[in-house]
Formats: sequence, structure tokens, C-alpha cells
Amino acid sequence: MNIYIISNYYKIDTNIFKNIKSEDLIVFMNHHYHDGPIFDNNKKILFIRHNHNSYSGYKDSYDNRYNEIFFVNGYSDDKELLNNVDNCPKTLITNNITNYPTKKIPTTGFICYFYMKDKFPNANIFLIGFTGGSSYKNNLIGKIHDYKYEQEYYKKNNVILINKENNDVNLLNEKNNINLLLFKKNIQKKYNTY
Repeated sequence: MNIYIISNYYKIDTNIFKNIKSEDLIVFMNHHYHDGPIFDNNKKILFIRHNHNSYSGYKDSYDNRYNEIFFVNGYSDDKELLNNVDNCPKTLITNNITNYPTKKIPTTGFICYFYMKDKFPNANIFLIGFTGGSSYKNNLIGKIHDYKYEQEYYKKNNVILINKENNDVNLLNEKNNINLLLFKKNIQKKYNTY
């Protein structure tokens, strides 16, 4: 099973999406900029994060586009959680990251990655557009999250990052190149899915 976690980075080269198959699981976060007709046949999950008084990218309805919606770091009595009318499971989760640098909070993508890794330990997980904060002009975001820590974790643990720049797919190390070849050949393993 392949899982693609697609970041909120709005400048992702959408040509990357052409390699994603309809049987692959797609995970979006917060503003879900890249969800569109190309993913109509995929199972999709949405993670939205509680920020102060509401959730980033929240809507009362997403037109039933998602198979499940995760409300990250919220409260069981949140009006958004209770008011969403989509006909899918809605799950409240908390920050599941330990050993994160003090006085910083993990990105939604980092929380999402760990959740999916725990739920689907045998899946191939690909992170698309995880640029390590380089895409954010707002310096405040860099003060909240520790992008350097997250990028070092991905590198140390051979997590596959797919970022298209200058027509090259940038991967972190040699092992990832092998995984990308398997991905391109569309070698699928059957695991329990949704």
C-alpha cells in the first residue's frame, strides 16, 4: 500500500501527482490546496489542526470528499467537530510526538506522518512538498515549529520526501532512490486498508 501525505505548500509541481494510482491513499492537511479531480477515485483523509479558536481550513462540509477527518489537538466539545455534516468518521487526536524540541510544536505534517506510520506500519509512505519550512515567508511559523529537527528526523529515518524543483525529484539518500524505483514500477503489496 502506498500512502501520499501532501503538504500545504501551494507551489508543488502537480506533475508529481501523475504517478499516484487510484488505489493509493491520499492524505491532506489543513487547507488541502491540492485536492481536486485528479484524486476523485482515491480514498482520502484530511487532518485539520486546532489553532487558537478554530481549525485551519475548517468547513461545515467538504462535500463528502474525505473517508475520514482527523481533528488534531482540539476538544471533544469543539463546535467544528460537532457541526461538520460530512458522512464519514471524525476522529479527535492529540499530539502524538515525544522527544520534540522544547518550546516548539510539531507541524501538522509531522503529527500526520507519525499517526499514519503507526496505523499502517507496512505501508510505503511518501511525503510530497515537505520543504522544511523553506516555503514559508512568515518568520513566525518558523518560531513555532522546528523544521530543522523534522527534516533531520526524516533523513535519519530514510523517510521519502518528494519535492520537484528544476525538473528533478530530490530525495534524501541512496535508500530512497531504491524506494522511488519501486514506486515508479508500481510494485504493490497488499495490506489491510480502509
